[in-house]
Amino acid sequence: MNGRLWLVSRNEELPIKRQCELLGVSRSSFYYEPREPSSEERELEELIKRRIDYWHTKYCWMGARKLVDKLRADDGILGIGRQLARRYMREMGIYAVYPKPRTSILDKGHKKFPYLLRGMDIWLPNQVWAIDITYIPVKHGHMYLAAIIDWHSRYLIGWELSSTLETAPVLEAVRSALKKHGTPAIINSDQGSQFTSSEY
Repeated sequence: MNGRLWLVSRNEELPIKRQCELLGVSRSSFYYEPREPSSEERELEELIKRRIDYWHTKYCWMGARKLVDKLRADDGILGIGRQLARRYMREMGIYAVYPKPRTSILDKGHKKFPYLLRGMDIWLPNQVWAIDITYIPVKHGHMYLAAIIDWHSRYLIGWELSSTLETAPVLEAVRSALKKHGTPAIINSDQGSQFTSSEY
């Protein structure tokens, strides 16, 4: 119910029409009573959701538009549009999986640093670490993984998961790696804003 609709009362001296006008709500929303879906409508909804789940499992990159095309063409379900498919997808926690905005965006306020590892012979543990951030799709959206590997051993030596592309998770990954493995000679990264920030 609209936040102001509960203020409208049938028992007031002021007519309902005038109360709705003063509160800026539509009269039809005051009189609206939700209708219980019929068993056929519930069955159709369940069928559509099952097929959305099937097609999403098979083609996880498809959004609502493509899924509607599949439902119509392959399943013969004609009574569905993009808005309804999108609503069902939201209810089911289904989202199209595709690369999100690039994680390596340069912070324009910081200078560029030269690449120092070209031709370097890496023969010791803790000589060079590499850190990067990658995008990971999960059940209800996505996460970002900041990970550090030792170039000599190729072992993962530090990591942190986050729902945002902020610098704090990167710092936490570095702190945990330093605590467990000591200080490397070089930590190599791209020049994304997390790695050129003053905090980093």
